Parts: sequence; C-alpha cells; structure tokens
Amino acid sequence: MFGAIMKLFRSIGYLLTGRTDKLRENLDRDPTVIKAKFERIVGVKGQRINQFMEAMATLVAQQEKKKLERERLLGEIEKNDRLKSGAAGLSKKRLSELKKVNPNITKEEATQDARYRELVAKFNDVASTQSEQKNSLSNVEEDIKVGQKRIEELTLQLKQLKAEIEKIKAEKAETIADVITSTQEHELNTMLAGLAQGDTASEELQEMREMRAQLRGEATVSRIAAGTENASVESELMAMATESVSSKELEDMIGIDEFFEKTPKEQSGQITEVRESLPE
Repeated sequence: MFGAIMKLFRSIGYLLTGRTDKLRENLDRDPTVIKAKFERIVGVKGQRINQFMEAMATLVAQQEKKKLERERLLGEIEKNDRLKSGAAGLSKKRLSELKKVNPNITKEEATQDARYRELVAKFNDVASTQSEQKNSLSNVEEDIKVGQKRIEELTLQLKQLKAEIEKIKAEKAETIADVITSTQEHELNTMLAGLAQGDTASEELQEMREMRAQLRGEATVSRIAAGTENASVESELMAMATESVSSKELEDMIGIDEFFEKTPKEQSGQITEVRESLPE
C-alpha cells in the first residue's frame, strides 16, 4: 500500500515536472523572454567591461606613481653623482693642502687626516645611498615594464569583450527574428495541415457535416416510419408510368415505326403533312 502511494506521488511529480519543463520551453521561445535573456547577458558582459576598466584605471594609476618614483630616483641618483664629485674634489683639494704644508708627507699619513677622512666617509655614504637608489630604480623600471604589459593585455581583452558585446547585440536581433519567423512558419504549416492548436474551425465544420448527415438519416427513418417513403416511391412510379404512356401515345400519333421505314423523301412529305395538320 505504501509503495503504491509512493509510486502515485512520483507519477504526480513526473507529471508536474513534465508540464513545468514544457512551460519553460514555451517561455524560452517567447521573443520577449529571448530579448530579456540577451539583455541580461549583455549586462553581465558590461559588468565585466566595468571591472576591466576599473582594473586598468588602478594599473594606470600605479604606473603613474611608479613613473614619478622613477623620476625621483633618477633625480636623487644624479644629485648623488654631484655629491660624490664634490666629495672627490674636496678630498683631492685637502690632499693638496696637506702636501703643500708638508711636501714629504706620505700617503698613509695624508689619508689619516681628519678632514680627509670626513670627506671620504661622506663620499662612501653618498655612494652607498646611490647604490640603493639604483637598485630601487631597477625594480621600479621592471614594475613599470610588467604593468605596461598587463595594461596592454587588459586593453586587448577589453577590445575583444566590446566586440563580443556588439556581436551579441547583433545576434539578439537575428535570434529574435529567426524565432518569430520560424514560429509563424510552424503555425502556418500546422494550420494548413489542419492541426493548428486552438483552431476549432475544422473541428466545427466536421461536426456540422456529421450533424447534417445525422439529421438526414433521422429524417429518412421518420419518413419510413410514417409511411411517407412508400408514398413517395409510388408517386415516382406513377409519374414514370404516365410518362411512358404519354410517350407511347406520341409515338403512335407520329407513326414513328413507319416513319423510320420510309425513304427520306417520304419522311419529308410526312413531316409537311403533320405541320399542316397542327392547329394555328
């Protein structure tokens, strides 16, 4: 019993599912639904375009920042080149001063001079800073190169996506036109085949023909039951008999048998006699 009930519910479920699928299929073929679907797809693609544009805007902004950073580093490196040149010049000047004061001073003695050591320390500090700046500049330039490549890729994808959207828009119009045309053609062919859904004209015509045949049959049965059918037959027989008698009488008056036995000349004379004997 329980199994039978479960089978019943499953069958009802299958029925509802089938009707739902059929309804969905009919709705999917509706031009308005098709148009709405295409517009949703275009909207989704449009959102992707906006995302691409936002990503590109972020990358471009980062590129601009990195370019500014590159310009700053280039400026700092150039400045430090000048500082190193200055430190080198001052160091040479200091050595000259020491040499002038003590012509016999040795290299080791001169390089131990406090001012000279200060200038050397300054030079080394600037050189170290400049080395770090050059490394940063190299990294920034690499980032700019990678960012530019990414922007070019996004630009290409953006163009492709825009082209795809335009193609979808054109496809929307073509699909709707095809669906409408195909649907109308199907309905026309179905109507011509006498199978159009909702077309009751053929059914009504057939029903009226059947009703007509039924009424004629009932009328015939009623005539037979009332005896009018036999009377009608008798009338036809009497009319035929009267016509036969009249025809026989006419042939006797004409003398049709003797007429066809005579020659054409005799027949012509007989016809003349008959005409003269006719009343005016």
